[in-house]
Amino acid sequence: MAKTIAGAKKRRDRRRILKVAMTGRTEVGHSRPGYVREVTLTYRWVRVPEWLETTTRVYGARHAWPFFRSRLENRVREALMALYLSASNVPLAIEVVHVGSMAETPCDPAEILRSALQLGARGVIVAHNHPSGSPRPSYMDEHSFDRLKEAGELLGIQILDSLIVVPGTYYSIVDGRNLAKVQENHKEMVARRAARAQARAARAARGEASPAPAPDPAPAVAPAAQGA
Repeated sequence: MAKTIAGAKKRRDRRRILKVAMTGRTEVGHSRPGYVREVTLTYRWVRVPEWLETTTRVYGARHAWPFFRSRLENRVREALMALYLSASNVPLAIEVVHVGSMAETPCDPAEILRSALQLGARGVIVAHNHPSGSPRPSYMDEHSFDRLKEAGELLGIQILDSLIVVPGTYYSIVDGRNLAKVQENHKEMVARRAARAQARAARAARGEASPAPAPDPAPAVAPAAQGA
């Protein structure tokens, strides 16, 4: 009886030692004494179209879209991907950060910036797909991009753009905002011209002469050099 109990105890001890050796944790969940975990980074080569091999720089959405197109446009669930770039805008790696549901996928800045720091990336372009087929960004898409950009600025990592990929096309949040600014400036310019035209018409109706435009300032003349 004593031999049976001793044998069972030895087998239990061997299983406990084997479990600690395989998992690195004791039964109470602490790290194995005398050891510390080492973080390693693993790369897996993925093939890109031949014409992309000559594209050595990625500066914005137009250059980044081909990297995301084949990986995102036909997915039935939303997925978030990130393209990491060096300081000279050379692609370093591409990663699937998260796969969500059919309607949304979370964007955690910590997940993206952690990989960027491990890779030594200085720029990041993120992209996700819309299974609905509409490239129009939602409020959360805009908000997530702003949060990610602010977090990247704290670490010196530039978030260049955020793309929404649908079959056959894409939407760039940065390009969309730039276009909105151009349109707003154009509206303001048209409004100013219309106001000036109305003012001229009102003066003409009252028989007043339009004020002459202010003359251009005379160019500055350099003083003549004094003779010896």
